Amino acid sequence: MIEDFVPRFLSGRVLDDGCGYAPYSEIVCRYSKELILLDHIISHPKVNVCSDVRRLPFENASFDCVLSLQVLEHVANPLEAIKEISRILRPAGILLLSVPHLSRLHELPHDYFRFTEYGLRELARCADLEVIELVPTGGIVAFLGHQLSIAFLTGLWRIKFLRPLLLIINKLFFTKFLTTLDGLIGMSSLFPQGYAMVARKNELAQN
Repeated sequence: MIEDFVPRFLSGRVLDDGCGYAPYSEIVCRYSKELILLDHIISHPKVNVCSDVRRLPFENASFDCVLSLQVLEHVANPLEAIKEISRILRPAGILLLSVPHLSRLHELPHDYFRFTEYGLRELARCADLEVIELVPTGGIVAFLGHQLSIAFLTGLWRIKFLRPLLLIINKLFFTKFLTTLDGLIGMSSLFPQGYAMVARKNELAQN
C-alpha cells in the first residue's frame, strides 16, 4: 500500500523517520527532491542522521513529507513521535505511515504497541494532522502466513544448498498465494494485519 501512496502523495524534501534498512529508499528517491534517512542506530550505510524519533534535530516546517513505516510500535510514547513529525512538516505537508495491528513480538524489548484505525485517527487529531486515507493492510490469513513463512525459512535456512529453493517456495506460496487468498476471504476490516495512513498537516497549525 505504501508503494501506491508514494507516487500520489510524496514530493519535495522527505524524511524517512526510523528508516531501518531503508527498504523504500529506491522508490522514494524517484519522487523526492531530497531524501534524509534517520534512525536511532546506524542501521543502513546511507543513514544521514542518528536520533530519537521523539526528539528530531530539525527546524520547524522543514520537510514536505515524512515517512514513518513500522516505527510507532517501537516508540514508548508514540504521541510524542507524531507531534514531532507534525512540527517538522510544512503546512499541508504529508505523513505516510504504516503500523501493525496483528503482529508477533519483535525487536524486543522495544515492542510497545499495536494500533487500531481509531487510535491512529486520535493520534493524528492530537498532532494537528488531517487523515486523508487510512486503509487496512492484509488480514488474518496473511498474518498467519507470515508466521509460517518465518518458521519455514528459519527452520531450513541452515541447509545452504536449499536456500534458493526455499526462497522460491516462500515467494510463491507464503507471499503470493496466501496474500491472494487473504484478499478473496476479505476479512481485513475485522482482522487487519496492519494499517497504512496518509495524513496532511493542518495549514493553520502553529509549530
